[in-house]
Amino acid sequence: MAPQPFDFPPLTVDVNFDGYLDFAVVADHGAKWGRYIWWVYDPNAGRFVQDNLTHQLGRLAANDFRFDVKKHEIITEDLIAGCPPLVTRYRVAANRLVTVHEEIGAQNIDNGCTVTYQDRVNGIMRTSHVQRFVRGRPLK
Repeated sequence: MAPQPFDFPPLTVDVNFDGYLDFAVVADHGAKWGRYIWWVYDPNAGRFVQDNLTHQLGRLAANDFRFDVKKHEIITEDLIAGCPPLVTRYRVAANRLVTVHEEIGAQNIDNGCTVTYQDRVNGIMRTSHVQRFVRGRPLK
């Protein structure tokens, strides 16, 4: 339940990649970010339900959500001053989100940032590289 009415249409997408459309409604938002409440279609029950996956999805607050149907990935982007958009990719596995790629930004005092890139390798998130940016452009 929202403390105020929202005038946003629901988002419809096959978020768990099972072949059935699921939906979400905006739960909270700012000027450039949003958080959703999700329901997935349960064909056995013949209705939309909430489960472990929808609760995990509901905790994501991002500037952008994209869905890669071929890779079964959910891609989010977050904005931080001085950095390029920070991308996190999740794979849906066993009805839960598994982070497969994450870009972590840290702002610097000189109007720049440092981005740490991590990827899941053999089940463990590992740092693949670190890059400094000033005004969104990489330093060489």
